[in-house]
Amino acid sequence: MKKVTFIVVSTDPTTGLGRMVTNIARELNQKGVTVNFISESECSEFPTTVTKLRGHSVFRPISLLKTLRTLRSISNTSDAVVCFDVRPAGIMGAFGVIGTRTPLSVHALGTYSLYFKGGSFSSKLKNILLWRVYRLCTNIFIINEYVQDAIERSGSHKYVFDGLPVTYVPVGVDVNEFTKSTEKYRDLSEPYILTVGAFKERKGQLKTLQAFKKVSTKFPNLQYVLVGSGQHDLYTAGCKEYIVENGLSNKVIILEQVSDRELIQLYSHAEIFIMAPTETEYAIEGFGMVYIEAALCGTPSIGTYGSGAEAAIVDNETGILTENTPDALAGSLVKILGDNHLREHFAHTARKRAKTFSWEHVANQYCDILELTKI
Repeated sequence: MKKVTFIVVSTDPTTGLGRMVTNIARELNQKGVTVNFISESECSEFPTTVTKLRGHSVFRPISLLKTLRTLRSISNTSDAVVCFDVRPAGIMGAFGVIGTRTPLSVHALGTYSLYFKGGSFSSKLKNILLWRVYRLCTNIFIINEYVQDAIERSGSHKYVFDGLPVTYVPVGVDVNEFTKSTEKYRDLSEPYILTVGAFKERKGQLKTLQAFKKVSTKFPNLQYVLVGSGQHDLYTAGCKEYIVENGLSNKVIILEQVSDRELIQLYSHAEIFIMAPTETEYAIEGFGMVYIEAALCGTPSIGTYGSGAEAAIVDNETGILTENTPDALAGSLVKILGDNHLREHFAHTARKRAKTFSWEHVANQYCDILELTKI
């Protein structure tokens, strides 16, 4: 039986990353592949070596050496090591396989596979290390062309991956769990539009709130539901201040914690799913699994150009891709809200396409590329 080790910062199933790695592991298990995790958090479903991956420095060499010894011990008994993003998982994975015959792969998902910004000596040194990690890889998985382009731009040239084995492996969705529900979320009245995601600048909630404000007069009964926890930072505070200052408190609903069942209910009865990914100096939104989840529940999406939304939405087929401005987003909302036939067309084609984003498909790519099913 083949054995693969996943190195990932967190296996928390309430996060997109945690759901991704555990779903891939489940599918690989069904194909007879054993999966072990090295992570900072325990995974109750799979064998996990809990160890520190972040925050090491030359000033704490004993802690670093203990972690590296653990990594090397596990890597030596694996048929493959897959690291989810380069910082820090890929760096630790590289130290773990150096001097062994275990092939190293990196699955680049977004922000934490980018090179560091700035021209300081520290940044340059770190970027040399990142470049070396990529060069050590037997395989590089990237979720889409946008993320590859973002990594290349962060590396200051477009030849970062020259000669390297790059394969596009998108994220998946549980196509059996996410399906249109007739149940409604508690006593929530309709119609409403929906955004799902933690309050972060790269997810663009402030811009979608501004767009909602522009259409709220034309659609006075429309509500806006935002699902996601907010950190105690200036961005989250700015979003909440905008709601109050613009008289939207009775139209905007923020839900910090919902179950998967409740999330499906919210997706299923939303008029539109909207998220406006915004590339910042230090962060990107690599894909947006939520667009596909919404599509499986029969809800079309609005996303923005110059982001991972381009891989999730087919413009004017499964939803609308638009410029990342409140005016453009508002125009797209009006276009769909004012045309039920168009909305139904988008919903039908979105659901059909979303079914191709299964975890089984992702696991099959892993097996083929890593040769995990070969005897």
